[in-house]
Formats: sequence, structure tokens, C-alpha cells
Amino acid sequence: MELKDRFLAIVDDIRHRTAISQSELERRCGMSAVISNVRSGKVSPSLDTIVRLLSLYHEYSPDYLLFGEGEMMRGGGELARLRKENKLLMSLNLRLQERLQDEDR
Repeated sequence: MELKDRFLAIVDDIRHRTAISQSELERRCGMSAVISNVRSGKVSPSLDTIVRLLSLYHEYSPDYLLFGEGEMMRGGGELARLRKENKLLMSLNLRLQERLQDEDR
């Protein structure tokens, strides 16, 4: 996976977790259309862009982004495992709520 792919993976993860638009993320990071240009292949993320992103979102690993080493999130596998478990629990909770609603009808 190339630097631009890791950068976009982090951008997409931030957007998914925070439910913000790409333009809002660019605004918060002081990047004007950088993400769009990286996504279209026009540019690669600059060191300045990477520093801005990581300075706002400390939970992401610089080693992962810059070198492709380790996990995307700091704290390694534990944080990733907890996020996966949380997704599973949210899914189970939703299904349980649907069953309860069906029984109430």
C-alpha cells in the first residue's frame, strides 16, 4: 500500500468515525482541496499535509502513515480490537431492538 492509499484510508476512517464531510475535514486541517487532489491522483500528500492531519488526530500512527509499519491506530491491535467489538455490539443491539419492536406489534 502506498503513502497516498494509507493517507486516504486514515481520511476515510476519520470521516466515518466523526461523520464529517471531506471538505469539512480539509477545512479543519487547513487543507484546500488536498484530499480531493490526492484521491484523484493529481498529487501525493505533502509532509505539511501529513503533519496537519496527525496533529489534529493524534490517535493515528505516524509510522503507519509514513512507512506502512504497524497498525493504523496508535495503541496497536488493542484499539482496533475494541473498535471491532464495539461495531459487533452495536449490530447486535440493533437486531435486538428490531426483535423487540416486532414482538410489540
